[in-house]
Amino acid sequence: MPLSTLDVDTIIDVLDLAHLYGLQAVESGIKKYLQQNLSVSNVCTILDVARRNNLNQRAEECLNFIDNNGSDIVKHDSFEKLSKESLEELLRRDSFGALEIDIFRAVCKWRDNHPSEDFKTVAALVRLPLLTVQQLVQEQQQEQQQQHLVPVSPEPVPETEPSSSSKDWNAVLCSTRFVCYLFCLGNRQLHPPPSTLPPIQ
Repeated sequence: MPLSTLDVDTIIDVLDLAHLYGLQAVESGIKKYLQQNLSVSNVCTILDVARRNNLNQRAEECLNFIDNNGSDIVKHDSFEKLSKESLEELLRRDSFGALEIDIFRAVCKWRDNHPSEDFKTVAALVRLPLLTVQQLVQEQQQEQQQQHLVPVSPEPVPETEPSSSSKDWNAVLCSTRFVCYLFCLGNRQLHPPPSTLPPIQ
């Protein structure tokens, strides 16, 4: 039966069996097929398999493909199924080509699909300083609307930052830092901000 007639999950199952029983010719053929047929829809699954079977060259090929197609991959459902180890490896890569706001959204969705995982080490790799205050507050407001919670602020967020002496803007920054903190911990409820948050500059 041609591999092209099988879905990627079935192909991965066959690859695992070939590896388990030492069927090197079958395993080699499947690896070559997967290398030639990487796509947005299957690369995350193949990356996890490559890492699980210590196929370092295949894993690097997958990572390079993701680097070059990051904006599409972070929006694909398969991204949410990545193993924690693969996700962390991706987030460490400076060459991962996707907008930081899209990475932020994808990581939040990943967390919702992996409630038993320790999320703190993943969240620490999201480059929050690259996101604007406007983006972060809007993300939190959308999250709250979906859960029928009270918005962070009923007022629109300013497009540009007022002077550093503005108490109102400092309050927005404080709220935004807390929003980041909540997302990083996977906690969508509002509580008094912890004293461990970094000071506002």
